[in-house]
Formats: sequence, structure tokens, C-alpha cells
Amino acid sequence: MIEFIKTRVEPSGEKGKIMIVGINPGWRPMDKQDIWNTDFGKFIEMCLMQVELDRRDVWMTNLYKYKTDKNRTLTSEEIEIGYSELCKSCLER
Repeated sequence: MIEFIKTRVEPSGEKGKIMIVGINPGWRPMDKQDIWNTDFGKFIEMCLMQVELDRRDVWMTNLYKYKTDKNRTLTSEEIEIGYSELCKSCLER
């Protein structure tokens, strides 16, 4: 059985034209669980501005929605769980 880190990080953004999928949330603390308020989110926003896209056109999520202990590599079971959730999310959109 997988021991989950209890903080779940939900997808961010609208049902946009672009979908960015990370592996799982990083080890750094997040403000209000908002992906855009992370170093990665700010980097992506800067990249989007370079190509004249608005972040409202982007749906950003992670394959696995939980941080892992010491940012370890995901297990096969965690990848399967994440893939299943991701496919379900895409179908609902």
C-alpha cells in the first residue's frame, strides 16, 4: 500500500488550448496549492509570455497529485493511479 502525503495538488487553469503535465508536485512548499505560484509555474508563465500566450489558455496538472517523501521517484503503482486520474480528467473536459 502506498503511503500518501496528504496534501493533494489540484490542476490549475481553464480548459485551455494547451495542457502541461508534470510528474508530481515538487518538494518546495506551495502557497494555497496553486501551481502558478511555484518557481515552475512562474517559469512556464514567462515562457508563455515569450510566445504571446496567456496562462488562461493553459491547463497545468501533474500525473500524480501528491508530493512524495524527499521528492523520490514515483512507484509503478503511483504512476498507474496518476495515469488513470489524468485520463478521467481529460475525458471529463
